[in-house]
Amino acid sequence: MTGPAPFCEILYRRAWDMTDADVIRLGANQGAYSFEDPEPGAPDRRCAVRHIWREVLGVYLDRDSLEATHADSARGLRPELAKIADAAFEGSDTSVVIRVLLHELSDPGESTDLFVTLNRVDLVEVQSLPAPGRTWPDPAPPAVP
Repeated sequence: MTGPAPFCEILYRRAWDMTDADVIRLGANQGAYSFEDPEPGAPDRRCAVRHIWREVLGVYLDRDSLEATHADSARGLRPELAKIADAAFEGSDTSVVIRVLLHELSDPGESTDLFVTLNRVDLVEVQSLPAPGRTWPDPAPPAVP
């Protein structure tokens, strides 16, 4: 998704008000994330994350909400997610973790995603229409003019 959907306005929303129906574009220096290093001989599957429209697949305001969705009942969070949760939520309530779709790395029928940590009060560009096939909760999240 390189441009906004037709007939779509660009709004701003606080990170804590985002939903999994949003399509966002992170600005310069917004969000912290890292790609895993590829296995030796495997292709490098990294891509630009900022300045590109991305579908939000999940919003996690605290460790409990991240664990409720992504933890294995026997082992808990995968080590890489536990590291993200520790950095975002330990001793602080100023962060939110979102999961975004990396469409250019996704094969048909599967989704490649990335977890991004944002400051809760960050203003993020959001399209005025929800992602295809999804709806916002009623009422829609507030936009900041």
